[in-house]
Amino acid sequence: MSYDWAQPIALNIAIAADIHKNIKSGKAASTGVLGTAVDSLAAGIETVVEQPLFKGIQTIFGSTYGDDKLAGLKKVLEDVPASFVPTFLNQIRQAMDNTAREPYDPNPLQRALNRGIAKLPFVASRLPEAYTTLGQPREMYRGGTNSLFNVFLNPAFVEKYNVSPEIEMVLAPFQKEDRKEQFPRRTPKKIAFDDKEYQLAGSDIGTLQRVMGRRTEEGFANLDTDAMRKLSSEDQEKKMAAIVEDAWEETRRGYLERRGVDIYTPFRREQFKEGLTPAQIEHNVGVQREVDGWKLKLKRDPAVQKLSDEEREPVLRSVSEYLGGFGARKDDVRSVEVLKRGFTSAKSKTEEFLRLKTAEVAPEVTTQMISVPVFSDRLTESNENFVVNLTAPTNAVLGRTQAQGTITDTLYKSRRLLRPRAR
Repeated sequence: MSYDWAQPIALNIAIAADIHKNIKSGKAASTGVLGTAVDSLAAGIETVVEQPLFKGIQTIFGSTYGDDKLAGLKKVLEDVPASFVPTFLNQIRQAMDNTAREPYDPNPLQRALNRGIAKLPFVASRLPEAYTTLGQPREMYRGGTNSLFNVFLNPAFVEKYNVSPEIEMVLAPFQKEDRKEQFPRRTPKKIAFDDKEYQLAGSDIGTLQRVMGRRTEEGFANLDTDAMRKLSSEDQEKKMAAIVEDAWEETRRGYLERRGVDIYTPFRREQFKEGLTPAQIEHNVGVQREVDGWKLKLKRDPAVQKLSDEEREPVLRSVSEYLGGFGARKDDVRSVEVLKRGFTSAKSKTEEFLRLKTAEVAPEVTTQMISVPVFSDRLTESNENFVVNLTAPTNAVLGRTQAQGTITDTLYKSRRLLRPRAR
C-alpha cells in the first residue's frame, strides 16, 4: 500500500494508531503508560524510516547489497531523478497510460533519467514497453484497474490476479518441493557468445522478453496437464525447464543473427581442426543450419512436447543424424511419427549388429566376409576407422584376432567389407 500523500502527518498517525491498538487489545493495562508510549513512539519511528530518504540510506548501508556499499549508492543515485517527479504527475501518467515501461539503458545516467521519464505523462510513452515473463504487456495497475478513484484517491494498489493453468503448473513443483528451474526467465542485460558480451538496450530487453515469454507460454500450453500431474515434482521441473531453456536459446540465437553475429563460428573452428577444406566446412555449416532450424520447429511442435523424455530425444536426434533420414524423406521431417519410426528402425538394426555374432567358417576355408551397416548423414567428414575383434574360436586357431575397417566419406549410404583371416 502507498500512503505518500500522508507523509507530512505519517508520524502522528502511526503513534495514535498504535496507542489505540494497545488500549483496545488490553496491552496498555499491562505495560502501563510509559510502556505504551515507548511502543507507540517505536511504531512512529519505524514509519519515518520507511520514507524515501531513509530507505535510500538503508539501501546503501543495509543488507540489500551486502558489503557492496558502492552498488547500493549507485542504486540510490539512479533513483534520484525519479524522486523529483511530483506524485501528482505520476498519477496523471498512470490514469492516462496503464502500460509499464522499461527504463533500462546501458548508460547509468540515461538509466537514471529514464526512471524519471517513466513517471511523466505523455513523455513516458517514448520508453519501450515492459513485458511479463510470459510475454504479456505489463500494467501499472493489473487488470486495467487504473480508474480515477484507484489512482488519485485509493491509497492502496488494487491487484487482480488471474492464475492461468500454465502458472498453476509452474507453481506446483515449487509449492511441493521448492523447485525453481521451471520458472520463466527474465531477459538478461547482456548476452554472452563465443567469449564476447553483447550489451542490450532497453528496447532489446522488451522485445526479447516478449518473444521469449510467448514461446515459453506456448510450450507450457502444449503440455498435457493430466499427464503432468502424474509426474513427480522433479520430472515436472525438468520438463518445463527444458521448454524454458529452448525458448531462451531460440530467442538468443535470433537476436545474435539479427545483429550480424555468425553463430556458427565455433562450429567452423571445430571443423577446421578436423582438417576439412573451406568448401567442406561451408557445406557442413549449411547442413547444420538446416538441421538446427528443423530442431527448433520440432521442439515447438505440440506433438513433440507431449512426448516423454525417452521418446523426445530420439526424435530430435534423428533430425541431427540425417535431416529426415533413417528412411524418412526430407518433406516428412515435420512428422513426429515418421521420425520415431525411422529412429527406432535404425536403432534396432544397429543394436542387432552390435550383439555378439558367431561367424561359421567351413572346413579348409580361411576367410569369412562380415558386412557392417553404416548409416549415412549429410555432413562432409574425415574418414573414420573402426575394428572388429574375433574371440573364442571353436575347432580353429585365429591367425589374426582383430581386423580394421575404414568408413570412407561419400555423402551416400555405403558399407565397408571386412575380411579377417582365420585358420
